[in-house]
Amino acid sequence: MENNSTKVEMMKPVFLKAGIPLAITLAGYIIAKITTKKFSNSQSSQIQENHHEVSRNEHQNLENSEFLSCIEFEADDDHHHCSTHTLYRDSSQGFDHFQDIEAKFQQYTHLKEQEITLMDMQNKLLLEINKIDFFSKEITLLEAENQRFQNMVIEYLKIMEFLDLSNSENRLLHRRVKKLLKKIKEYSRVMKEQNLHLEAKETEISKNQEGLEMKDDIIKKMELETQQLKMAIEQLQMEKVGLLNKLELEANSNQSKNDVEVVTIEDYKELVNELEQLQKDKATEDKELIYLRWCNACLRHELMRRNQEQMEQRKNQELNFGEENREIVEEFVPQVHELIMRRSSSMGHNESCSSSPINEAAAFCLCDVAGAASTSRRALRGAKIPESEYTTLPNGLKYYDLKVGNGAEAVTGSRVAVHYVAKWRNITFMTSRQGMGVGGGTPYGFDVGQSERGNVLKGLDLGVQGMRVGGQRLLIVLPELAYGKKGVQEIPSNATIEMDIELLSIKQSPFGTPVKVVEG
Repeated sequence: MENNSTKVEMMKPVFLKAGIPLAITLAGYIIAKITTKKFSNSQSSQIQENHHEVSRNEHQNLENSEFLSCIEFEADDDHHHCSTHTLYRDSSQGFDHFQDIEAKFQQYTHLKEQEITLMDMQNKLLLEINKIDFFSKEITLLEAENQRFQNMVIEYLKIMEFLDLSNSENRLLHRRVKKLLKKIKEYSRVMKEQNLHLEAKETEISKNQEGLEMKDDIIKKMELETQQLKMAIEQLQMEKVGLLNKLELEANSNQSKNDVEVVTIEDYKELVNELEQLQKDKATEDKELIYLRWCNACLRHELMRRNQEQMEQRKNQELNFGEENREIVEEFVPQVHELIMRRSSSMGHNESCSSSPINEAAAFCLCDVAGAASTSRRALRGAKIPESEYTTLPNGLKYYDLKVGNGAEAVTGSRVAVHYVAKWRNITFMTSRQGMGVGGGTPYGFDVGQSERGNVLKGLDLGVQGMRVGGQRLLIVLPELAYGKKGVQEIPSNATIEMDIELLSIKQSPFGTPVKVVEG
């Protein structure tokens, strides 16, 4: 339908161009016909009038001649014969003259007919010339229309080719879209599987982290037990010295008690042997502990080195943190096991004594790696915690618990061991985590509630109260609870500081100093 409408619109100017000259030629033809008819009618009317006049004149001449002849006949009967002869002669001359006139008239009419036919032929020739011009114009118009139609056909063919190409490209694009949709579905499915796999790994890492934290607590308890054993050994040594003094005093007594003294000396020797054995066991345990600390320090150094190498790729490090730590542990734990086995075999202990340090060493290494990872993560989380989420105490101290412990609670009078990091404007100016100990440095020990004596910072003393063993807390310490108007070294006066503290243990034994708890 659109093609028909376009064709009709295109043919309209052609009809107009062809119709105008055709109408003009028809009008000329009609006008020529009308003029020729008028001219022929006028010529025929003139010829008829001339013929009537000639016949009328001839009739009048005849009548005149007859009238004259009658007059002459009546007037002069004498001259009858002469007048008839002259009349006959005049009539013969008039008849000849009439024939001449009639011949001329016929010749004139013949010439007029030829002139009329010539005028008709001229008009027909003009009409034919007009027709020829009209047909030539129509031919030029048709040729132009034909050329235009050919151009339209060429354009139509080009458009059809373009449509075919566009349809083929459209089909190709549809195929590509389908392929892309399939790939997107596959990628989404793979991403979902990877997300599920990552979630499973995260749950597994969280479980492993909880287990490692439990093992870390066990190791800390064992360290506390070793410290208590040290204290017990010191007490036994003191008792030994007291017994030696008593034996020296009783050596000067009478001879009647020699048998009793022999018995006491044998008991004393047994006690001395047991004491020496305990000292040897203590020495071996100290050596094993030192060796394990050395292995831990090596692992920590390697971990720090790798962390420094990966500082530029922190985002990828956060995603693959668990896998890298697992690779480090898998890389160094067999070496630690091998070293511990060699060390234990060289010491000559029995299986029961050697198996427990090996297991403890492996657990200790894993706990240390997990502890470093958890510490770094807690540090990252602490850097993002806004101050509005902190809890404010009546004395102005603000705290935020990164981790709530599950051990004993620190109250006034408790002797605690903590790790702390003190910062001013995000610059660490004091910390207890420097060193090569199990927890990354020497913990700081003090009695809770004794800050008035000046042994501990007041903000640290108040911030530890209410914590449980294994917990970690962030503090914002106001100047009144820190260094006040005096300041310390690079810390100016009226400076607000931040502290990150971790409660390691609460000491239950009355022995030992309240100031420092030394590991090893």
